[in-house]
Amino acid sequence: MASSSFVISSRRPSNLLLGAIVSLPTMAMTLIAPAVPALRQEFAISYNQAQLVITAFLVAMAVGLLLVGLLSDRFGRRPVLLIGTTLFFIASVVAYLAPSANILIIARAVQGLSAASLMTMGRIIANDLHAPEEAARALSSVTAFQTIVPILSLGIGGIIVSEMGWRATLAIMALASAIVFAQSLFLIAESNKNPLKTLPIGVLTTAFKTVLSSRMWRFYSICAGMQIGMFYSMNGYMPYHFARLGASVAEFGFFYAMVSVGYFFGNLLNRFYGPRLSLGGWVLFGSWITLIVLPIIWALDASAMLSPALLSFLLSLIGFSHGILVANAITISLQGSGQHKGSASGIGSAMHMVIGAISGSIIISLGGASIFWICIAINTLMAAASIVAAQKALKI
Repeated sequence: MASSSFVISSRRPSNLLLGAIVSLPTMAMTLIAPAVPALRQEFAISYNQAQLVITAFLVAMAVGLLLVGLLSDRFGRRPVLLIGTTLFFIASVVAYLAPSANILIIARAVQGLSAASLMTMGRIIANDLHAPEEAARALSSVTAFQTIVPILSLGIGGIIVSEMGWRATLAIMALASAIVFAQSLFLIAESNKNPLKTLPIGVLTTAFKTVLSSRMWRFYSICAGMQIGMFYSMNGYMPYHFARLGASVAEFGFFYAMVSVGYFFGNLLNRFYGPRLSLGGWVLFGSWITLIVLPIIWALDASAMLSPALLSFLLSLIGFSHGILVANAITISLQGSGQHKGSASGIGSAMHMVIGAISGSIIISLGGASIFWICIAINTLMAAASIVAAQKALKI
């Protein structure tokens, strides 16, 4: 065993494994998108019921994100990770075998709840195993997988649904979680060497109050939440509109993956130039890109000039804006959280999920699955809210 005090086990997991752990939730959120129209047809359910396949996952994950960090402080990282992975596997199998839409929705909720433990534990374990000056680099490597997984999930998801059916996407989630469980069981030891003796609910309440009282946290969390929520809401309605534009299910996966490709390049630009410029300025700039692109999409669609390829390109610009906006907004929001950065991160992530779930449900309930301008109008309002929040934050 190495002599460093920060090395707590000879079974140190690789960043590849930790990256796979935090990426499973992202896979579960994106791989299902091309499958929604197909499962809606098979179960003969309404657009609103089909949307619950996405909404149930996001809401349950939001609840989990508020709790799993505290549970790991009390009971340890390893049991929370292994139980979460086990539940994710079971939920994926149940969803794969679901005989009805209701069973599928319940399984997706359990999947979302367990996904919270995967996303959180992967990050916390990476932080536990490294010295403070190395933790940021390790976390950057781990979370980099989350920018690649959506590209792959969306790119191949459409092909999988087209060739093998929508249930195959859930089979892949089950297989991936089984592999991650086996790897975690043998390669990840307990990294929390000083667990709490009691579950301090009062500490959590105090942290919530402190974080929510920070104006900096509120404004920049709104910016990040509106942009991330916009992407989650698009997962619900974009499959239908690409189909109206003549794209097949397989083509949809490829075209829609350009959002994540744009995000990747925006994040890359942010890594090189973000620290040299005003982080708040980047947030405002990214918000304006989104607000400009969305009406262009609507205008082209209204004039029958929008094609799947052109829509894909414009969505890549929105993804690019998210790449230069989200990381900076989250970074600044955490800076305004004092000693409660962990709680602030959990609350912020939960808020992003809830915004995505609510906005997606509102869009579909108002007819967004068949009336595209409703979708664009609500997302435009979200972009405008992001601009207002960013401008107010810059005045603090």
